[in-house]
Amino acid sequence: MTFYFIKAHNKAERSFSVSELLRKMMVTVLVIGVVVSFSIAWKYAMPKHQAWRDNAAQRDALQAEVDQIREQITQTKRNIDRFKSSPYFVERLARMNHRVADNEIVFIFQ
Repeated sequence: MTFYFIKAHNKAERSFSVSELLRKMMVTVLVIGVVVSFSIAWKYAMPKHQAWRDNAAQRDALQAEVDQIREQITQTKRNIDRFKSSPYFVERLARMNHRVADNEIVFIFQ
């Protein structure tokens, strides 16, 4: 079976076979389907991607805070160990806070 189409610009006849016409229609439908699929995927994926980036930024900020708190914990543990093991450290801290021992006179100059 052969179809005849007339071109508008030169009015020449051109024939297409049914199989060729079906092949072109299938390619057209496939291209339209791919474009529609990508547009739907874009519509639903972009908000999730934006949320993922926002969550990543928030995670990085929280991780920095956790690292800072861990450093504080490490420093506090070091101070605890120094309090337990070094009487000189305890005395130095006491003097820095204007503490005195019995029968001791302290003069503070500013």
